[in-house]
Amino acid sequence: MPVELPCMCASIRRASRALTQMYDDSLRPSRAACDAILDPASPGAGGKGWITVRAGADRRERWLQLGLVGERELQRAMPVWQRLQKQMRHKLGDA
Repeated sequence: MPVELPCMCASIRRASRALTQMYDDSLRPSRAACDAILDPASPGAGGKGWITVRAGADRRERWLQLGLVGERELQRAMPVWQRLQKQMRHKLGDA
């Protein structure tokens, strides 16, 4: 049984944790690829083909782009994410 919290901030934080958990559970199969895309400095991310790195105008600049594996993983995760979005819009409304 959930505990009633009189504080709106605490209630929103609890709802946020529940929502994040739902997305994490649904997207878990694609999580490794998502982590590598979001954190390109992680070991092996570029070597596995998830991202490609191209030099910029000088040493401070790098251009990152999804590699073939990253693109494939994104395409695999999108239908799951879209279903979650649709469910949440149905439950919460567009606003």
